[in-house]
Amino acid sequence: MLSPIDRNRLDPQFPTQYHDAALWEQLGRTVAAFGFLEDVLARAVLAFSGMQEYKGEDKKNAMGELAGILESALKDALGKLTDVYVSRVKMHSNAPPYIDDLVARIRSRTNDRNAICHGAWMPPDVEGKSRLLYFDRKRIEFKTKVDLVWLKECHLEVTSLIVEVINSVHFMGWQFPGGAGPGTCMEGIRKSDGSAAAVAPPQVGASLESAKGVECDSSSSTSALSHLS
Repeated sequence: MLSPIDRNRLDPQFPTQYHDAALWEQLGRTVAAFGFLEDVLARAVLAFSGMQEYKGEDKKNAMGELAGILESALKDALGKLTDVYVSRVKMHSNAPPYIDDLVARIRSRTNDRNAICHGAWMPPDVEGKSRLLYFDRKRIEFKTKVDLVWLKECHLEVTSLIVEVINSVHFMGWQFPGGAGPGTCMEGIRKSDGSAAAVAPPQVGASLESAKGVECDSSSSTSALSHLS
């Protein structure tokens, strides 16, 4: 069957030939920052879940519940992760007082993340701004026109959100899972069958029964997060 498209006439960079390489590089960095934010949220869920106090029968029931929460955190995207994060944080009476503002900021960027990850990029206008063909689940159109400046500003905001999520764990006096720095850390969380929860960083080991605080040796961290905390 003959194709109506002459592939030999396509631009080598098709379908991205209308934008400068600098924009595509910044897009990649911004998308990567959102991915890092999701990873940080999953680790924060681990911290706020594992450092919760459990007694008696509640402790036994919590083991199965936490395994499900942590496994879900491995596959959830930003919106769902944010919901789980705020619910686990608010289980603690001494949670950071700014948590509602932080969560509102994360949610305000969730649709931006979805649009730049899944939207179809139209050629830029005379100002160098592009319309993205993207509709959310409520069929609301993404109307922000995106350019290099917008992507850089978005990247900076996501970086700030990453830092604030990590700080929410430090606020509690805990070391951030997989990071370095001062604070009390969990000895670990395991699933009900005894296997390690996959979201746990390498130095997390024992069991929920011993998930009380221990002073961490920050020099042992090998995570990319170690320079952030």
